[in-house]
Amino acid sequence: MKKKIYFRKALKQSIVSLKQLITVRKNSLKELDSLDFNNAIYEVSLHSLWGSDGEKSITHRYIGNIQEAIKTAEQKFMKVNHRHDVQAKYSVDVQIGKTTYDVPEDFWKHYVKRH
Repeated sequence: MKKKIYFRKALKQSIVSLKQLITVRKNSLKELDSLDFNNAIYEVSLHSLWGSDGEKSITHRYIGNIQEAIKTAEQKFMKVNHRHDVQAKYSVDVQIGKTTYDVPEDFWKHYVKRH
């Protein structure tokens, strides 16, 4: 395949993908107006710092507020790993419409259980 043909095809496909992404973002913006962050769908992932030693990481889906989402994820992590503390890397997502978005750490870091 000639280079121009390859790049023309790749660029056209990229435009199609970007148009689809714009549509998804516009739908999320519409949903954002009616979203109640105290009753949202959160997904909290705790990636164990001891995973190489066999400890399990968890992902916890929760409907409610971000503080309770983190608290219940930590409880689940401690139960699964038979721990009394949480030594993990956190990530928190929120669902807006049909799409999940990363919640910046500044919005949730003060809810993290101290270890």
